[in-house]
Amino acid sequence: MSTNPYAPPAAKVADVHTADAHAQSMTPKQELKYLKSVLKQIDHGVPAVLRSRWWGSVVAWLLLTALFFVIMQLGERMPLSAILAVTFIVGALFGVFAVLLGAVRQWPSLRPHISRESVVERINELSR
Repeated sequence: MSTNPYAPPAAKVADVHTADAHAQSMTPKQELKYLKSVLKQIDHGVPAVLRSRWWGSVVAWLLLTALFFVIMQLGERMPLSAILAVTFIVGALFGVFAVLLGAVRQWPSLRPHISRESVVERINELSR
């Protein structure tokens, strides 16, 4: 009988569900803050403005257009390293924006699978 080489060892699977597993990834204060945020999202959902699909594209195009005009105006006076630094920063910001927007869009699919009672129970444990 062959076993799945990608399956985690049984002992590690059992350890994931203990309270100590929570403390390994973040401090109790951080976990409490995160769980309160999750509870708020469970109760109220994601704001409608963040759920809409058009505003991210509009903001992105406006920022890229503004950046293009600034670089065209200052291009000859700016050193290449400054242009590259600005381009890197803008790219990093767009990456963060894309990740956050993806998380917001995935929340409706994830929400039904999170137990509100379990979150409240853990908040109460951490608040003691």
